[in-house]
Order: sequence, then structure tokens, then C-alpha cells
Amino acid sequence: KICRKNPEFASRLEQAFTDMVEFFIAQNDLDRDKDVISIKKDAVFVRNRPIRNNEFGPVLFRPKGNYSGFLKLPKYEFYWNPESLDVKGLDDGLLPLHQEGVLQLVRDVFYESKNGLRFDFKIEYTGTLSTVKEYSPFAMAEAYKYKFLDYGAKLLDDEYSVITVVKNPWYNGEVVDFGDFNNIFYRSLARRTFMELFKKDSLAATFSRQYAQSSVRVSDIPRALAGIIFIDDNSAKSRTAENLYSSYIYLNPNYAIKEPLTVRRLEKTFHNNFESQIRDFDDFKWDNY
Repeated sequence: KICRKNPEFASRLEQAFTDMVEFFIAQNDLDRDKDVISIKKDAVFVRNRPIRNNEFGPVLFRPKGNYSGFLKLPKYEFYWNPESLDVKGLDDGLLPLHQEGVLQLVRDVFYESKNGLRFDFKIEYTGTLSTVKEYSPFAMAEAYKYKFLDYGAKLLDDEYSVITVVKNPWYNGEVVDFGDFNNIFYRSLARRTFMELFKKDSLAATFSRQYAQSSVRVSDIPRALAGIIFIDDNSAKSRTAENLYSSYIYLNPNYAIKEPLTVRRLEKTFHNNFESQIRDFDDFKWDNY
């Protein structure tokens, strides 16, 4: 009420929140690109970094939640751990309406496999898969092959990092699946990312502004990327739970941080739980050239 009645006070309070958050980041030596996942007014979501300084005079930053996974969509953010799924951007009163739909899909993406492999799908790329007018899946793959470079700084250097790409009719209207268009496009884009970029020694800064002050090479990014999962959101037209989404899973044979993931290693887990939704699943073991 005070903020509504006093705009000047509201403005100063907002600036105070911003200043304290920036001070908190600086005092804990956090890198905004690598360590900070998200900032919500007076809350800072930090990835796997110890916080040594959290009290500054009358201001106290208290630990509130511990999450294993993060997924960002154009208007929403999902924070997941095995016990809960928190959503930013969606009114709490609407959450019950989506428990059996998109929220269940997000829980499935943040699946922790029974064989001990942990999948933290932290990166989501949408919004640009609707700008290419050339309806050739191979031409589209060529046009978008450098897009994943934008997220290279956020790939984990000690865990398997998998990028998820969600295509739905609200944000990607021009990528419509007639025949096997989507499957061919996704597969071709994955291969270009895993194989073609793996061999490219150019500076990443040539293709992405994220590396303007960096000596990172294009080939460094696919080395740290364990795989890509493409998801077609069919909820707008689906009438059954089995057809809510279609997934296309591609594993990188040139992943260099750990032993590359393989279909043989994962197929029992995925096929037992999500068989009806998987449309393509490949590790390019015999197609790596």
C-alpha cells in the first residue's frame, strides 16, 4: 500500500533491491553468466557455489530452496528437486489446472534415472526456430548450427549437460511437422552440432557475442555437451496423455568431459518409462564422421 501511495518510495525501494543483489553477487565472487541462474527482485538463484557472505548490516540473504534442475521458457521458469517443482511466472491458483499436463512433462524431463545417472536439463532454447522461410530441414539445420554456442558458458564441467529444445505452436509457428520434417531437422541439427562444430577450430566469438572477450574455440562447446533433447509440445491438439508430447533424443559421441552417453546405457530407462513419446533415439555410434 505504501508503494502504491508513494511512487518515489517505491522507486527507491526497487533500486535498493537491485543494489543489494549486485553487492551480494560481488561479495561472493559470483560470475553472472556462469554462476547466477536467475534474479527475482530480492532473490538470487545460484548454481552450485558456496555462499560465504550473506549478511550485510540489516540485510540478510537467507537460504530458501535447494534445486537440482532449472528449465526456462519464454514466460516461465521451473525449479525442480525430487520433492517439489516450483514455477515462476504462473499464478499459484492456476497450478492445479496444469498438474497432469505441462507440469508432469517438466517432471519427466527432470527425471533421475535408476542407474545413478543424473540428468539436470538446465537450458532451453526457443523463439528462433520460426524465422527460416526455406522449408528444407537440412537448410534449417545449416542456418541454426551455431545457436547452441550461446549456452556454452552454462554447460557443466563436472556433470552431463543436456540441452532441451521445446517446440510448441505458440512460439514456433513456422516449424510444423509435415511428413518427417521435424525429425529430419532435429537429427541434422544435432549431427552438425556434435560432428561439424567439433572439428571447427575458429574462435567462438566469431559466431556468438557471448564470447566477445574469450579465447574459447567453437570445438570446445560440443566437447562439453552430452546431448540434445528436442520436444514437440502437442498439448494444444492432443486428446490423450500418451500424445501430449513427442521427444527426439540425440547423444553426442564426441562428448569429452566423461564417457559419452549411449543408447545402450540409457534405453531401458527411457523406453520403460517414456516409450510412447520417443520418436527417435540415437547416439550416432556408427554415424560419427
